[in-house]
Amino acid sequence: MDCGSYINHIRVDRSFIPYCGVNLQIAIMYKLARSILAINLINLLSSVSLLGGSYDHLKVGDKAPDFEAIVVRGDEEKKVLRLSDYKGQNVVIVFYFMDNTPYCTSQMKSLKERYDELEERGYVVLGISKDSVASHKKFSKKHDLPFFLISDKKGDIHRLYGTLSSTFLFFSRTKRMTFMIDREGRMKGIIEEINYERHADQIIALHDKK
Repeated sequence: MDCGSYINHIRVDRSFIPYCGVNLQIAIMYKLARSILAINLINLLSSVSLLGGSYDHLKVGDKAPDFEAIVVRGDEEKKVLRLSDYKGQNVVIVFYFMDNTPYCTSQMKSLKERYDELEERGYVVLGISKDSVASHKKFSKKHDLPFFLISDKKGDIHRLYGTLSSTFLFFSRTKRMTFMIDREGRMKGIIEEINYERHADQIIALHDKK
């Protein structure tokens, strides 16, 4: 296959690549980059339905989107947790960026330090990030976290709760947010401005205020 035929084969306009050689490599890179951008754009714009549709901009009083997930706590692994299983209990879901980063570690330690007080107020605590199950196990065990961590590698639950933000070239990352859910499964409080070292204080103060 000659150079011109190959350029046609990868569907790059001849007006864009008038010559062969190095320009052929540029054509291939261009085609690849365009495909990657298209895929990321589709992923961001598509809504993901799990157990109750796609939710953006959740507000206090809204029904909490249900979901199923794999959760871990130290070496303990529970294959499936369903949020609706906790109806009748208060639940706090903490979306954080990544295991073992300084701010997120401080945030998880804050929850650990006042975990008994959260339990006294009837809360089940769930931490969630896009880390793998293996990463969560190591992180949980290292810091002896008393609550479950959820692995959401594909970001499905993040999309349900509107906690993905776009970054350069349409890639997405976790928005740090915490959702407090009441015994009826409705949003009791939403915390967007996270104080990493005193995050448990924020949750308890908002609960006691209400």
